[in-house]
Amino acid sequence: MLFVKHEEYQRRMSICRECKFYNATTKSCGPLIFGKEVETEVKYKRKTIKLCGCVMPIKAKQGVFGCPAQKWMPLLSREQVIEMRKLVLEIQGKKVIQISDVNTLFDLKGKLYDRKFKVTTCTPCVNKVIRELLSYLPELETLEDTKDVLTTDEPEVTE
Repeated sequence: MLFVKHEEYQRRMSICRECKFYNATTKSCGPLIFGKEVETEVKYKRKTIKLCGCVMPIKAKQGVFGCPAQKWMPLLSREQVIEMRKLVLEIQGKKVIQISDVNTLFDLKGKLYDRKFKVTTCTPCVNKVIRELLSYLPELETLEDTKDVLTTDEPEVTE
């Protein structure tokens, strides 16, 4: 599910506001980070963690993200996010997308939004779904091996 229900959002924000790393001024997890700045490393429960620097009212609404200190978890597991992102990148890397791939894309979108979407083979519509999925599925360090399937060419849909 892409966005959490209001009750879950409230629970997450309550945890954030009580956290010693929460910056009430910027509403961020540690210092606010812009662009490619380096995260702040801190000790928490005898472990070193990286504070994300995210604006928490935005991050807490999204089901694909979790707290860096693991005080609340994503609704999708890390493995599910990795598999979804790999699949979308593989489909995006193809010159021609089969109807089975289109169905998979719309199924993934349905999982993120927790609802059904009408499948279309309209090429601009399919490319929009690919861009949308990639923008919502966080980039993970473990996906370095999938960078080679990225393409700037928009694939054509065939039936």
